[in-house]
Amino acid sequence: MPNYEKVPGVIRGRRYRAIEGTPTYLTLYEFEHPKVSESAAWNAQRDAVPASARMRTHMRHAQGSPGVYVKTFQR
Repeated sequence: MPNYEKVPGVIRGRRYRAIEGTPTYLTLYEFEHPKVSESAAWNAQRDAVPASARMRTHMRHAQGSPGVYVKTFQR
């Protein structure tokens, strides 16, 4: 996750672990705009850490994931 936070347009990333239920883990990124995860800089981070490719073999997206959402209101 720290490498993705270096990508232009990424505001922050957060990881969560479920107390109960599934999926067990959730990673949430806040972007300046919805296309950040389609950028060359974002894709370059996929293999920036050698262990990433190995870890991806154990990862599964929950149904409907990944998703890109936009904020609908300001407080």
